[in-house]
Amino acid sequence: MKTKERILAGAKQYLLDHGQAGFTIRAIAKEADVNKGLVHHYFGSKENLVLELIDYVVEAPFVEMKKTMSGKSQEDVKNLILNLLRNNTDLVNMIFEFMYFAQHSERIKEKLRNIARERRDFIASCFGVDDPQKKYTLNSGVFGIIFFSRLETEIDIDAALTMLFRKFEIL
Repeated sequence: MKTKERILAGAKQYLLDHGQAGFTIRAIAKEADVNKGLVHHYFGSKENLVLELIDYVVEAPFVEMKKTMSGKSQEDVKNLILNLLRNNTDLVNMIFEFMYFAQHSERIKEKLRNIARERRDFIASCFGVDDPQKKYTLNSGVFGIIFFSRLETEIDIDAALTMLFRKFEIL
């Protein structure tokens, strides 16, 4: 594993294990087992590290999902989304951590905003939803289900998403 990737993997692991509390260049260097100077060399600042970590954590699953969804039925798309969420619980946890960082950085907030817009528009297009308000509502519903399923483990994500999609008459 290359040094830069090792640092990103260490930063991801640190966030998963400890959350954003104590997320410092020093802590990430220790987690990645590299010199603190190397973290500065590759990223320059904690903010830049988080921005690249967002790409590292969020982009790969989405790119793969987009490839997989091409030409699929709405039911297949729903199942692919469910599988992505089920198989990538770390991804969802990381998004919550990134949202904390966004409270303190306009650049991180803007990056997350752009990612959310891109995901919202892509998912909506898979279901044939063109109305902007329906896109926001659909996206908010999906995110809400994911969020509350972390707080209340008895929530059946499959059933909740199916119900949401039926309300939009897309299943």
